[in-house]
Amino acid sequence: MSSEFQKFSLRNASAYSGRNAQLHEFLTRRQLALLDRNDALREEIDSLEKLQVYTKTMRETFIEKMGGIPKRDCPLNGKTTKVMDMGSYTIESVIFTARDGVYVPSSLYLPKGITEPSPAVLFLSGHTEEARLGDQYQKVCQMLVGAELIVFAIDTAGQGERRNFFDPVTGEHHSPGGVMDHDYCGILSLCTGRFLESYFMNDQYSAVDYMLTRKEIDPQRIGITGCSGGGLQSLCMMTCDDRIAAAAPATFTTTRREIMDTCQPQDSEQIWPGCAVYGFDHFEPYMIFAPKPALMLTVSSDFFPIEGAYEVY
Repeated sequence: MSSEFQKFSLRNASAYSGRNAQLHEFLTRRQLALLDRNDALREEIDSLEKLQVYTKTMRETFIEKMGGIPKRDCPLNGKTTKVMDMGSYTIESVIFTARDGVYVPSSLYLPKGITEPSPAVLFLSGHTEEARLGDQYQKVCQMLVGAELIVFAIDTAGQGERRNFFDPVTGEHHSPGGVMDHDYCGILSLCTGRFLESYFMNDQYSAVDYMLTRKEIDPQRIGITGCSGGGLQSLCMMTCDDRIAAAAPATFTTTRREIMDTCQPQDSEQIWPGCAVYGFDHFEPYMIFAPKPALMLTVSSDFFPIEGAYEVY
């Protein structure tokens, strides 16, 4: 038996066809046909009335396919545990409750000298172990508070001070934070019929609830931003939460067609159930959010191809 033939197993259909990517090719053909159809449906939108019907359907279907967004079933119990004086601003270490037994560590950056309700930004981290405490994300928050914006930065589940799969007996975590944590949680979440991003949305809804309790924040001027995984979460909030007044998602916006061409895997919260069939892509959050202001932040060399960002723009 040749070494070439030994690469195949009789359990593998590729042993008979000589092709080892049949499933990938089949799914790609199906995806491309659906993406072409969805592009054609968008091209048919030529009036405000058609746009309103389309975006209403897309928003409702997106939430339905996620399994719905869990409601906050408990008081926020927002508590400031520490205040740090940074010169021109302060940072409050805050913890609040998003669901019963689910606590969200966060940081509130407050410019000094605020005398009336002011604009604020909800900041969402990407997939770093440190989350809101990472150097690069603290720099962004410092820039925003330096522009006299209030900034509320929260830790995403499985990152920063908020980790899953903790063993209280050994004191160890059974999963690395970030991507791996999300993928483990994503599999378990799908088994319940609810998509992982719906739980992230509950955290973010609750974060806005907390922001609305602060007298320093103008409830009509709450924006959102985040990079990579935070950009994804920003798009989802643009889709679902009417309280967001402005948005600047960073280094996530592209198209599903361009992502597919890279053959890169996606984290669990990025795989929107059924989206190819009902037509939800990166276009839709911007269409739903309009006419509120949105700034698309992109770079030329990233996981998420800039060609798709141009297409969305």
